[in-house]
Amino acid sequence: MQGRSHQAKIHRTISALTGLGLTVLLARADSANAAEIKVWTARAIATVLAEVGPRFELSTGHDLVIASDLSAPFVRRANAGEPFDILITGSAPLDELIEGGKIVAETRTHIARSGIGVAVRAGAPKPDITSVDAVKQVLLDAESIAYLKDVGSGIHVARRLERLGIAKAIESKVTRPESDIVSELVSRGEVEIGLVVITQILTTPGVELVGPLPPEVQSYVVFTAGISANAEEPEGARDLIEFLTGPIATPVIEAQGMEPGGSFSQRGNNLGVNRCRLGSISLPPTPDSADLPTSPPPCASRRHPRSESSGNPPLFRRAPPS
Repeated sequence: MQGRSHQAKIHRTISALTGLGLTVLLARADSANAAEIKVWTARAIATVLAEVGPRFELSTGHDLVIASDLSAPFVRRANAGEPFDILITGSAPLDELIEGGKIVAETRTHIARSGIGVAVRAGAPKPDITSVDAVKQVLLDAESIAYLKDVGSGIHVARRLERLGIAKAIESKVTRPESDIVSELVSRGEVEIGLVVITQILTTPGVELVGPLPPEVQSYVVFTAGISANAEEPEGARDLIEFLTGPIATPVIEAQGMEPGGSFSQRGNNLGVNRCRLGSISLPPTPDSADLPTSPPPCASRRHPRSESSGNPPLFRRAPPS
């Protein structure tokens, strides 16, 4: 028994919170000297940590306690003084917390970005979205549409629909959830078309990616990390940022339909143009990045193992009762 107690054992416990928010404990059973790192993260990076988090713990001796939610709840909690070590969320809300002195500016690091895609229920016909006019027609013809409310990809989608001139025409059939469940609504057949970051589509059971939005109306959600100004484990948080931008996490980020931070970041965090190929689908470059290299990263087109429970984000597994 004593020998076994010195083996690296990782247990994962997941508790569903409101909507699709999660608290995840990736804990080594016998790491007496390990740092316990409190991680607040967007769902997009939580699914990455579900795969690579155990390897981080094994290599560093740290324990990860992960809460997954949208940016607005995290901003409220941080401003209320709730303790955390690292936040990984959209760049804009993270910058808001930097301005408020809640996040150390020098630690701001891009982890990944994801373009916005169109989701349909698995097995449903995939409409033509190869042009702006085709996308407009698909949305006008759809019986129901979902995209997030006032946060993340939902902000970008709302702006694009205004630009397309169809926001009012489709308003009555649009659902805008306040929790990160657009793909789940599609998988359950509650809406016909979902507009959300591609990574969520690829990591949700029961939905299929039609493709990314055309370049003329495409937009990206950048997931950026920063360390709390009051972090109890700032060095552990730095270790995690380094890990998420390193060679172990990068292939998982790419396989989940995102571009890793190093592929589109230069000094000053400027966007680059590396394309993430999803099978035959290629995410287009952004207009402000034409001066950067254009070679695509080796993105995998495979899907990752799914969670059997639709109440949790994919890739998570509930720990068996102890």
